[in-house]
Amino acid sequence: MNLNHLYYFSEIIKNNSISNASKNLYMSPSALIAAVNSLEKELDCKLLERSKKGTVPTAAGAIVYEDTLEIFETFEKWKRLKYGLPSKQEKMNIYCVPTINTTLMPKIAVEIFKEVPNIEFSYEVIDSSKLENYISLSEIAFGIISINKKNLLYFSNMIKNLNFDMTLLLKSKYELFVASNNSQFPSYDSLYVNELANLPLISFSSPTFFKSDIAKYINNLLSDSFSLDALIELVIDGDYCTLLPSLFRESNYCKCGKLRAIPIVDCNFELDYYFITQKKTSLSPDKLKAVNLIINYFDEMCTNHCFKPFSE
Repeated sequence: MNLNHLYYFSEIIKNNSISNASKNLYMSPSALIAAVNSLEKELDCKLLERSKKGTVPTAAGAIVYEDTLEIFETFEKWKRLKYGLPSKQEKMNIYCVPTINTTLMPKIAVEIFKEVPNIEFSYEVIDSSKLENYISLSEIAFGIISINKKNLLYFSNMIKNLNFDMTLLLKSKYELFVASNNSQFPSYDSLYVNELANLPLISFSSPTFFKSDIAKYINNLLSDSFSLDALIELVIDGDYCTLLPSLFRESNYCKCGKLRAIPIVDCNFELDYYFITQKKTSLSPDKLKAVNLIINYFDEMCTNHCFKPFSE
């Protein structure tokens, strides 16, 4: 049995909706439905049904849901046994944008789990506009956000007025990402901005992208997607291509060879990634160690790759 399918199933019930769960998980609704269908086939029973109250579990689904929660709770206990973790840990949650979630946060979470065992570390995925709103309301303690140059001055002033600190982690230029087996791009090792107008581009529905300088060069955006994973599925399965920060080279999609990046020679459009900390947040020695680990992780990655370091 695929444990990911159980997790997706539980998230649908928690959100009372396939659509809401897909947005929170940054997956397409069809991918979640396929996971539930696979579970139902394996268990030979119906697990979900639609009602006026939303998507709810059937009688069998309710039992599976309760058992699923126990399964994941048991896994957490096993982790504590293996690493000798205390029964009570200090909690630390970080909000991060989708590109960071897809590329780096799983690796960073593993490092924090190993190096700072007294921290119960978690992260939530949220797009930049919502994250900006959370920051404006001072509802977060930590976050990793992407900002384009047009918004930088406004955002910097907002941060100062709200008593936050911001640390530049890296700068990442936009590149064209295509499916590795896409026959339309066999000879492309690089391209120029003016060539983008002839390509079947599909966009990620991100205010950060649409406010960026690069958006004005693209007149043929075929569609948009609420989900980064849904966007990538369309690129891999179809004849589309997309623009993403070069940071996305670190994703599993590129590492396993499903996607490849094509540099844009005359591209000066980039995103700045910042680590945000609310000044009034009490930093214990363990939390401070976790924060430094995150910043050092980015610094190390910039040293070993082509990204611009935060120390610039």
